[in-house]
Amino acid sequence: TAIKDLQEGTVEVKGTAQTRGPLLESPVTRSPCVCYALFLNETIGSGKGSYSHTFFHEVKSASFVVNDETGCATIKTDDLVWKSGKTKQIALQAHQHTLSFNQSGLIKSISSSLGTQHGQHADLPAELYQELGGDYLSHCDNLNEVHLKDGDPLYIQGYARRMHSGSTEQQDPSEPEPQWQIGASPKKSRWNTGIWVSIKSEEKMMATSYRIFKYGWAIGLFLSGLLIILLVICNFILN
Repeated sequence: TAIKDLQEGTVEVKGTAQTRGPLLESPVTRSPCVCYALFLNETIGSGKGSYSHTFFHEVKSASFVVNDETGCATIKTDDLVWKSGKTKQIALQAHQHTLSFNQSGLIKSISSSLGTQHGQHADLPAELYQELGGDYLSHCDNLNEVHLKDGDPLYIQGYARRMHSGSTEQQDPSEPEPQWQIGASPKKSRWNTGIWVSIKSEEKMMATSYRIFKYGWAIGLFLSGLLIILLVICNFILN
C-alpha cells in the first residue's frame, strides 16, 4: 500500500529508512544506525530444566521515517519487542550480531552454523562496559544486537494509526511531516507479534519461508520413515 493511500488498520508498506536527525551508534558493533535493539540473556538452571532469560533489553531510535516517494510514516519501535517464554525478541529482521560466551562442543557447532559468533566478555567494547557495568555483563551468556541503517529498504507489516500534528510552522517540502505511525496490531499476543519490519523484500521472505517449510517437511518425512523402521524391527523381535 502506498503511504499516501493508507487508512487506519492492518497495512503492508514498502519504503526506505530515512533519517531526520543525528544517527545513533549501536552498542556492540558501533555501527551508525537509525534504530537498534540490544538483548542480554542468561541461562537459568542446568540440564533439562534450564531456560534462557532476558535480564536486560534496550531499544533506541533516532528521528527517522519510512519513505516510499508518495509520503512518509513513522514506526513505533517500542512495539517491535515481544516476549516468548522468559526471553524477549524483536520483530525486526535487519543487521544482526549475535555473540555467545562459554559454549563448547556440539552446542557451539550448531549455533555457529546459524550465524552465532563466540567470544569472551573481555572482547566487548569498552563503551558497553561503561554504559552497563562489568558485573552486569558478567551474567550474560548470550548477547543479541539488531540495528537498522539509514537508507535500508524496508518491508513492513503492521497497524497504521493517523498522527495528529500540533505544528503550525510551514513544512519543508523535501522533508514532509509524517501523517501516519505504524505500530503493532491490537491483536498482538505471545504468538502474534502484531508488527514485522524487515530489510528483505516480501518475495525474499516468502522464499525463505518456503525453504524452511521444505527442509522441515524433509526432516519430518525422514523421522517418520525412521519410526516405521523401528516399529517393524521391534515387532519382528517380539514375534
